[in-house]
Amino acid sequence: MREYPFEFAQQVDRLATALDAPNSPWTREGASDTPADVLKRYALAGDDTLEVPSDSIYLHGAATAMGGRAILFLGHSTAGKSTLSRLLATHFTSIADDTVYVTRKGASNWFVRDGRSRSGVALGPPANEATQNRGRENVWPLGAIVRIFKAEDLLLERIGQKRLCQHLMDAVYEVDVQRRFSGIRAAETWFRLAAELARQFPGWHLHFSPTVDTVRLLTERFGAEGM
Repeated sequence: MREYPFEFAQQVDRLATALDAPNSPWTREGASDTPADVLKRYALAGDDTLEVPSDSIYLHGAATAMGGRAILFLGHSTAGKSTLSRLLATHFTSIADDTVYVTRKGASNWFVRDGRSRSGVALGPPANEATQNRGRENVWPLGAIVRIFKAEDLLLERIGQKRLCQHLMDAVYEVDVQRRFSGIRAAETWFRLAAELARQFPGWHLHFSPTVDTVRLLTERFGAEGM
């Protein structure tokens, strides 16, 4: 069983209500029950002196360029991320197959690149070692986020913002270096970024097996510019 630096499900259930309620107490100025209040009740002692980037985040996941945008595939270690990446790589550009680095440029433009380097994942930006793609860094604008599950029956379905935020926080704490730091400040930053991503981008569940039908389904949904 995975261990998180705080009681993950309870914390997310409380904080993520803001995604579903524009006038939630979380979003009102002077609210008594702030994200920090909730996190402090569930967090273990951690390194609150740690400075983490305010506009970027590492996620345990894979990414493939489809229709000119990066499609993120999230899932636990046995969910099939590498399998799906290899399957799609025969038709599309692979960006990453284990760790992705998502960063925001400006108010709402998010970009995706491989989060691994020879020195391993760090809390700052990855070294400039991205795979070269036709003479440029393999960096793509984010298009959609998909949580994958192995299954016999193929199914792709939309999910809500709260569920997507939960999957993103899972992916945050499945990156080893981030899991080691359980300070309140880092957790607040990562949750805020996950919430922003969940608000801005469509979330999906994909139940799949490694067949040509899976490639066809994903191509129909994400292979064109419009999603």
